[in-house]
Amino acid sequence: MLLKGKTAVITGCMQGIGKATLDMFAKEGADIFACCQKESEDFIRHLENLKKEYNIEIIPVYFDLADTDSIKNASKNILQTKKTVHILANIAGITKDALFPMVTREQLQQVFEINFFHKFYLRNT
Repeated sequence: MLLKGKTAVITGCMQGIGKATLDMFAKEGADIFACCQKESEDFIRHLENLKKEYNIEIIPVYFDLADTDSIKNASKNILQTKKTVHILANIAGITKDALFPMVTREQLQQVFEINFFHKFYLRNT
């Protein structure tokens, strides 16, 4: 168990690369703050299964990367647990599926705000 005794904050845990990272960190023994935008029964069930299978602590954290206050509040909630965070895996992000010339300036700005700039709020709070 490579990550036994470590605590990780992982964003984007609901699906894709974020969910695969959540699963791998759990398998390796890390305690995890599993971050995603909104709660779902399937997500909670998945977390409960991981906790039981690997005997770890997983705390779900919900916030919207498009909302600065939401990010700051989530960060404060994580810090209030007094757990030492060893790993931050900022995986959540968005895309705009279109040919580059078809993407508007506003869409491109939103992608950069969420995928790059807003992640600093999580890191720096």
